[in-house]
Amino acid sequence: MVRRVLLVAAWVAVVLLLIGCGTVEGLGEDITWITEKSEEALLY
Repeated sequence: MVRRVLLVAAWVAVVLLLIGCGTVEGLGEDITWITEKSEEALLY
C-alpha cells in the first residue's frame, strides 16, 4: 500500500514538473502540496 502511494506521488510530481510551474516559488508550492497529500494518504 505504501509503495503504491509513493508511486502515485512520484507520478504526480512528474506530471506537475512536465506541465511547468513557471517559477521556483510555484515549484516549491507543488512540492509542499505533494508532501502534504502523501502524508495524509499514509495516515489513512
